[in-house]
Order: sequence, then C-alpha cells, then structure tokens
Amino acid sequence: MGGKLNPKIIGATVIGLALVAGAYTISNFGESNFPQQPATALASEPLERVSIVVTDNDKNGIEDWRDAFVDAEIVNKFEPGAPYVPPDTLTGKVGVKLLEGMIESRIYAPFTPSDDEVVNGVVESIEQGALVKLVGTEDLVIMEESDDQDIVNYANTVAATIYRHGKDSTENELVILDDILRNDKQERTVDLEKKALVYQNIFADTLEIPVPKIFVKEHLDLLNTYQAVHEDIDAMSKIIDDPLLSLVYLKRYPNNIEGMTLALGNMYAALEKYADLFGADDPALLFNIFSPDNQPNN
Repeated sequence: MGGKLNPKIIGATVIGLALVAGAYTISNFGESNFPQQPATALASEPLERVSIVVTDNDKNGIEDWRDAFVDAEIVNKFEPGAPYVPPDTLTGKVGVKLLEGMIESRIYAPFTPSDDEVVNGVVESIEQGALVKLVGTEDLVIMEESDDQDIVNYANTVAATIYRHGKDSTENELVILDDILRNDKQERTVDLEKKALVYQNIFADTLEIPVPKIFVKEHLDLLNTYQAVHEDIDAMSKIIDDPLLSLVYLKRYPNNIEGMTLALGNMYAALEKYADLFGADDPALLFNIFSPDNQPNN
C-alpha cells in the first residue's frame, strides 16, 4: 500500500529516536566535550575586587544587577510541555516495542537477539494478543430433553437469526476495504463497522437460543466462528487509525470465513436426518446451501 505514513507510526519512531538520544546522553554524562587547555600562569598580584551594590528598586525580589540577566515576563509565562501519553493503538504500541527491542539489542550486544529476531518476537506476541475468547458449553442454554418440535423450532430460529440480521448486508467486507484503500474512501469505514455489527448481533442472538443437547457442538462452532469473523471485520474498520491491527486480523480472516462455512455445513449434516420434519417454508432450509452437494469443490 502506497501513500503517506500513518502519523501514529511516525510518533512511535520519534519516541524511539528520543530513547536513543537519552541513552547516548546518559552514557556520556560527566565527560567534557571541550579540549583541555594548559593552565596559565597566575598573576603576580591579585586583581582588586569591586563590590556590587545590592538594591531592588522595583521590589520584584531580584537584585537590580540580576534584572539585566533575567526576563521576568518570560519566566512567568513559562508553561511545561504536555506529558507523554503512551500510544493506545496496536500500531503505536508495536512501533515502540520494536524500537525498544532494537535499542536493547544494541546496548547488550552480542548477547541479545538480532533485529530480525526482535521483529519476529513482536509479531508472535501480536498474534497471541489477538486471540478471541471462545464460547463454551457453560455459556449455553442447553435442553437436556427435546422432541421433534423442539428440533424444528431450534433450527428455524438459528436460520431466521441469520436472515434477520444479514438481509440488508450484501456487500462483501473485502470489497469495502479495497474501496477504502484503493480509492481513499475513508468514510467507508462506517460500512465496515455496520458489517461487524451484523455478525455481533447474529452472535448475540444465537447465544440466547435454547439448544437441544444433540446440537451443542454444532451450535458452539457457529457461535465461535461468528465471533471470529466479527472481530476480523471490526479490526478492518480501524484501518485508518490502526493499520497494523487490521493487518493482523486480515491475515486470519480467510481461515475464519472457511471455518464459518464448515460450521454451517456441519449444522446441515446434523439436521439432515431430521429433514422430514421441515416444510417448504421453514427458514431452516437455508442450511441446504451448505450441503456438500452445493460446495464448489464437490
């Protein structure tokens, strides 16, 4: 991606340069940078001392003779600079972390990792930090006993939830992201936020559906893939302010989409044996789309 550098990346670089300058200053503190001059011969007779009259005519607390060296107006107007605020985006944090790691490798060389190893270590820590908390059986409302009507109600409710939230969301998130990057349509980050909200709502509503015990695994797979895709798209929506965060989740996105497709296929397989329970108008027929017979590789 071409274009201007993100200002948060530039900020992290400036911080790194300040750290380098500080380390240099500390290492050289107390050492004189001026060449030593040979001592001159003392005068045979000491110079006559002249006393300074100590007066304060303007009553400002500073002797008159000092007033020539002090601009009270400037002193009174002095205000300290704004305090340093650590970056709160992944891009900014990683910029600082990379620079700190590289500086440490210079200070403690040759016993520390190389720059490449520092970068790889930071990338690994980013990926670990981007993990999504999985939903477990303890989060579900599980029906220990269920009959045919419970199965129909369950499948129809899961499918209807997808229809309800997804009906107005037809444009693919990658198409929107491409438009933002290629055509500088920064205002379209709002569209990505809406897409992320779709998956968030599907996840939240599906979590509340009572699940027949025989469908617990398939239900958990759906929930966790919904949540993963939501996290991916939500991170994409921050492409302007935190591009590195978007990149980390974008790398995961294809696997998460594939996982969601497989989860929907598993739901079809689990319901297939109950096909005779469903009519032509049941929302659960949505799962037929994910039958192995309808997949492109079959």
